[in-house]
Amino acid sequence: TTAEAKASAEAPATAAETNDSGPKQFYSLEELKNPVDDVEFATREMWLSDEDFQSVFSMSKDEFKGLKQWKKVALKKKCGLW
Repeated sequence: TTAEAKASAEAPATAAETNDSGPKQFYSLEELKNPVDDVEFATREMWLSDEDFQSVFSMSKDEFKGLKQWKKVALKKKCGLW
């Protein structure tokens, strides 16, 4: 059914957020605005899921990595990650 297809399509995103055998693979923007154990301050944005990253920065992680440092800092300040 359509509901089953939708549920199975959503399941991988949920599974990707946590890993039962270790720490979380992704954090929400709100979680990253505060210090998180084992997450380096300067690269906290990389702990956002690809979907959240795209939503917050309006670009992919690869596009973000290609920006000049001053531009990265300005974007991180705008969303509260700096």
